[in-house]
Amino acid sequence: MINKKILLFFIISLILVFINANIVVSQEVGSQKVAPQKIESIPQKIEPVQQKIETESIPQKIPPTIKERVSSIRAVDDSLLMEIEKLAKNLTEANLKAEKTGNFEEVKELETKISQLQKEIKGKKAEYQKQIETPTTEVTPSTNISQEAFFNACLQEKGMKEKLNYYEKIMGLSIEKLKEMGYSSREEVAKIITEIKKEIENVHPACLAPGQLIKEMPKPIAPSAPAEISAYYKEKMATAMVKEINADEKIEELKALREEIDRMIKELIRSQEKINYEELKHLAPKITVEAGKIQAGEIKIETEKTKTLETKIKEKKVNIVVEKEKVILDDGGVKAETILPVKIEEGKISLKEKEIRNTPQEVLKKIVATPSAAISLKEEKDKAVYQVTDSKSKKLFGIFPVKVKIETTVNAQTEVPTVLREKKPWWSFLTF
Repeated sequence: MINKKILLFFIISLILVFINANIVVSQEVGSQKVAPQKIESIPQKIEPVQQKIETESIPQKIPPTIKERVSSIRAVDDSLLMEIEKLAKNLTEANLKAEKTGNFEEVKELETKISQLQKEIKGKKAEYQKQIETPTTEVTPSTNISQEAFFNACLQEKGMKEKLNYYEKIMGLSIEKLKEMGYSSREEVAKIITEIKKEIENVHPACLAPGQLIKEMPKPIAPSAPAEISAYYKEKMATAMVKEINADEKIEELKALREEIDRMIKELIRSQEKINYEELKHLAPKITVEAGKIQAGEIKIETEKTKTLETKIKEKKVNIVVEKEKVILDDGGVKAETILPVKIEEGKISLKEKEIRNTPQEVLKKIVATPSAAISLKEEKDKAVYQVTDSKSKKLFGIFPVKVKIETTVNAQTEVPTVLREKKPWWSFLTF
């Protein structure tokens, strides 16, 4: 029989535990305080701004500020953007050269070209401002941002709050996880959070106003797509180009703008798992990748997280996948691995300056390899080559089952894959 004192003690203990638990819960609910959670997994990537829109959301009367924004962005297309960047770079170099030689002819020539572009942009802006007077005109610049999101301050604010939520979650990661993502410190993420909050404060009054039309384009501190950077860059570029200032001041302003754009591109690459090179190429024409590293123009990123660049070989879609220890050329699931740097520039993929002109799928088809064949991308005798290692089931003397290992080297630089060498066991001629 159970001792009465022990039973009584047990019952009282249970009651005290129950009362204490209720007190703790009620305190937590009443104060609404949640203990900070340590996040081990990386939050989902920032999603791009919505793509679809109903026509009735287009403002019927376009305010002058929006008209100015749209005409500025449309006045600078991708090719003109790249031309201005090139001229600015050439003028900087020409000035340095002229200071040494005393010959300013090249400087004057470049300044004249910049002046001509200034007039061209002014003319285009005036033309587009006339075009967008009509409500039926498609007024959004040539980006993937919907018209509604482009004009509506509340949608812009909502998008920024979603981004803010993403970065606040990142702040909960360990410093090791942050470094894997390409951030050097927690302060770097904190700075982004502060800047996003500032942009939200700037946009919020427009969201409360009648019509909810945004007056000034928010700075894409944390872009989720190249289109966001592109629209901002073109607007600021057009504004800088039409200013009545001397060439040196204009160049300094363009240089500062480019540095700002580079920071945005860096954040885009860090925050997104997959990026379309075709959408990014006018902002970063040259991208070089190697194991755990991405360089886009002047910016360099080290990351342990897998990043995918969508691009093409001969109009065929392929992916360049950057992993911690290797780079993969993924052609519809058929993959070729390499530890060498891969460059994407002007629509071409190169391995150490040697252009890749055929794809892994084409190679497998050419040599009739099995789907399980291992493919590596290498440099051999000043050529970029695919090395395919395959294993085929055969019968020795037509009787005994054996596996025959075959190593095939294929030229990656020819339009059609060309076999350079095939290596088999000496006894393979005895198999059928």
